[in-house]
Amino acid sequence: MLHMPSLDITTSTESPNEAASTGRRKAREFNFEKWNARITDLRKQVEELFEIKYAQAIKAKGPVSVPYPLFQSHVEDLYVEGLPEGIPFRRPSTYGIPRLERILLAKERIRFVIKK
Repeated sequence: MLHMPSLDITTSTESPNEAASTGRRKAREFNFEKWNARITDLRKQVEELFEIKYAQAIKAKGPVSVPYPLFQSHVEDLYVEGLPEGIPFRRPSTYGIPRLERILLAKERIRFVIKK
């Protein structure tokens, strides 16, 4: 019979989750309401920008809803130029805050191209 020596390990009474949550509280607290308001506002601004640029491309007066599925299915005939590098053209609701901010910074260069 093999005898295993007992290991003297002192353990904390806090579970890992409790330790993590108390540690998180000490750091700068994440304000979901502030983040949500920010991303909602940025998405609205990018949506409006895209609607204005699309209207310019089809020579319409005022903003026009962008037909996103058409841009996905006719990539040779419908596309967007001037988006920041690494940012594909998609619905604004799919972008996070950093991409939305970069799109707005590039708004003067963004142009919708319609070949047909």
